[in-house]
Amino acid sequence: MIKNINLIKIVNCKNNAYDFANELKTTNTILIKNCSNINVFVNSKINKIIVENSNFVNLNITQLISGLEIIKSKVILNPSSDYFVPVIELFKSSIYLVGNIDLYFNQIVLVENSNIYNVII
Repeated sequence: MIKNINLIKIVNCKNNAYDFANELKTTNTILIKNCSNINVFVNSKINKIIVENSNFVNLNITQLISGLEIIKSKVILNPSSDYFVPVIELFKSSIYLVGNIDLYFNQIVLVENSNIYNVII
């Protein structure tokens, strides 16, 4: 049985903030494409986030079911206290992992021509 995935698109945006609070469900996937300097806040468990051709996307997330896919982008990942993302896929991208590196140990990270940085505040 295939689940009905609801795609939420954030496309061609600059200098904006998107706060989804608790309004999203496990069937939601967020696509962020051609954006720069945006903040995305997701306080509920959703399926996946895809970031494509974007710069300085600040993701404040809790849990993802499938994972995080980053393609030709620069992303700052700010996890919450109950953070869990099973897989992070990077292709020609940079990701800045904020906080204690121990938060990220239980993840599978697939990297191709990409950079991973740890930022401790």
